[in-house]
Amino acid sequence: MLVSEDRCVECPPEVGCLGWSCPMRNVDVYVCDRCGSEWYVEPGVGKNGEDLCRDCLRSEKDPESGAPHGA
Repeated sequence: MLVSEDRCVECPPEVGCLGWSCPMRNVDVYVCDRCGSEWYVEPGVGKNGEDLCRDCLRSEKDPESGAPHGA
């Protein structure tokens, strides 16, 4: 799933904060629909159009490979 996160980098005082106009304020991040991982998520690759990480996609294609790695 696509979520919006605040990825503030705490700009130094001499640079100043851009507030709501900062590009790091609302960053779109894909999260695995099964395990919640943010690593290597491919949007819409699951059988039901789910956004899956590499491990969950592998376990979907080969059920014998084991359960998803978890959150």
